[in-house]
Amino acid sequence: MKLEYDEIKSIHEENVQYEKDGELLTANLMITEYVPKSFEGTTKNFCLRENHENWDNLHFNFKEKCEREWLEELGYDYKLYYVHHLTKEIISNESNNYFVEVSNTESTTI
Repeated sequence: MKLEYDEIKSIHEENVQYEKDGELLTANLMITEYVPKSFEGTTKNFCLRENHENWDNLHFNFKEKCEREWLEELGYDYKLYYVHHLTKEIISNESNNYFVEVSNTESTTI
């Protein structure tokens, strides 16, 4: 299954004041809504100042949180499944486990 969702960005509040390096500045407060398209899930939203220096990282982390919550809403255990960050496919963690067989024929005397 693939989690398809829209990301809708809009201005939540205009000209919000903030301080950076002791200087008062203004920027729009942006809201991004994550709206499920291919599955039944709750809409999530995230607010952040326009042109925030960590915009990409903060949004990436929030999307991962949303995807984990959607997995749970869909009945998946997020410890056993994850959403691939590029394809948005739900993947079993078991497919990432590699087992190496180790021979235990030697013994050591202590």
